[in-house]
Amino acid sequence: MDAYGLYSLGGFAGTSIPFTLSLIANLLVSTVAGLMFILLRRWQYADPADGKSAYSRAAWIVLPPIAFVYAFLLAFSNVGFWIVGLALFTLLAGVFTTLVVLRDPDVSVGEWDRRFLLCTAVTVTIVLSALGLGAILATYIRAHML
Repeated sequence: MDAYGLYSLGGFAGTSIPFTLSLIANLLVSTVAGLMFILLRRWQYADPADGKSAYSRAAWIVLPPIAFVYAFLLAFSNVGFWIVGLALFTLLAGVFTTLVVLRDPDVSVGEWDRRFLLCTAVTVTIVLSALGLGAILATYIRAHML
């Protein structure tokens, strides 16, 4: 739970203070990223006749907050979390960009497209959840076999 190494602070070892500080740091970073998302969205949709495509607007809305959170992760955590963060934030950027594009007023999505996206999203979620569960179990079993 403590990706920042706060558990190694001298007098706090063995207490709940490092976890509390880690949660507070995560709360502050997510608050700043959420405010960035909101402000960037307002800025991108302030002038609807600017000629930008829905995809470029979505990229300008989603990528800076995710890059901010990843930069914080790079600065204050260890290499293991850098790798996991890169994988998760890449997936998260794709999902949020898709959601912003789908909500764009310039994009019209038909009924068949909505059903296809829903079925695809559910299928991908089930497959990735099963793969994640398998990876967790394999890691757990391997650690106990050594």
